Amino acid sequence: MQLENYYHEKFNIHIDDFSGHKFAKNFTQKAFIAHDKEDKVVLIDEGRKYASTWENTIYIETTGLGHSMHDGELYLKIVDFITQN
Repeated sequence: MQLENYYHEKFNIHIDDFSGHKFAKNFTQKAFIAHDKEDKVVLIDEGRKYASTWENTIYIETTGLGHSMHDGELYLKIVDFITQN
């Protein structure tokens, strides 16, 4: 609670407004976002939030890759995105 009050007093922002997906709504560059449904480190809802606010993005959900997301098929999709953009 003290941290929240500090940010509100110092910067006149509510700490709930300081989240990456809210900033993403202002991004214009193309993006590739991939998130695994079984990620135990960062929940899938976070990836969905970014994808829903970042207008110019390709969003892919995977299953079974966890947080590391090491997968040859996914790598090919990333390479394809990079080479086409």
